[in-house]
Amino acid sequence: MGTTTVRRLDPHRDRAAVARLWAAALDPSWPVLPDALDLLGAGYVVQVDRSVVGVVAHDPRGSILLLAVDPAHQRRGHGTRLLDHALADLRAAGARSARLGAGGDRYIWPGLPTSCGDAVGEFFARRGWVEDDVAVDLVQDLQADGVADRMAAYAPPAGIEVGLAGPRLMADVVAFEDTHFPQWSRYFREPHDGVLIARDGTGAIVGSLLLDGPGRSATPYWPILGDDPGAIACVGVRPDHEGRGVGTAMVAAATTLLAERGVRNCVIDWVVRVAFYGRLGYRPHRTYSMRTRGL
Repeated sequence: MGTTTVRRLDPHRDRAAVARLWAAALDPSWPVLPDALDLLGAGYVVQVDRSVVGVVAHDPRGSILLLAVDPAHQRRGHGTRLLDHALADLRAAGARSARLGAGGDRYIWPGLPTSCGDAVGEFFARRGWVEDDVAVDLVQDLQADGVADRMAAYAPPAGIEVGLAGPRLMADVVAFEDTHFPQWSRYFREPHDGVLIARDGTGAIVGSLLLDGPGRSATPYWPILGDDPGAIACVGVRPDHEGRGVGTAMVAAATTLLAERGVRNCVIDWVVRVAFYGRLGYRPHRTYSMRTRGL
């Protein structure tokens, strides 16, 4: 049987072992994502003798980023043991609940990839994880025929101007996020390839989004989407301007801009309003079970 031990994850020393576990344990539709491995800091590994056979990584603010056990060592309690250690850390850090995937400052997936299969879902369900939503990653090939014409059909409504925010407007953009979308504020404080905003006739910001690309830095999913991907994220419209087409116009403008930059596959992740983006040609790419449990 060998000697089983659990120790803290060493992101550098254990990187190769984690990559091996990822390749062995995850669905083949999810190849190893090198940028995702960079996100794994806190966590634990389980060893049998000197071999790492399981890993869990977490964000102390309240989420489980990755749990993988070598198929040859599954059904021996290793996954439960690792999960218990991670949840103990989250409790000690003051978290009152935990999420699978997103839930802190960093995440690989919004939730539990449904491609992992029913058995994985049942594993978490038996341990108190409840599905409270389903999220979808959407993708569109921006170099396909007809994209430019489709985007041109979604002009901003009367009295609204859409364009990139220059450096002088970033303080106003962050203030807008703090007021209307505080859950996204920290992302607007980080470097990006562009912040696109909508303003009314007075110059006030009524909508915003983030865009990135082309290039591998746009998304950790580049091994799946190619070397020239792009991303659109954090699309928000001021409540008193919802329903006027402001959000659609912003996404169309961002799509056009990224296409002109040379982006091929553009991803919009963690989407619930699939039909909204579907009008613009974005189609489901990956689906996630959004699961939480109390601590």
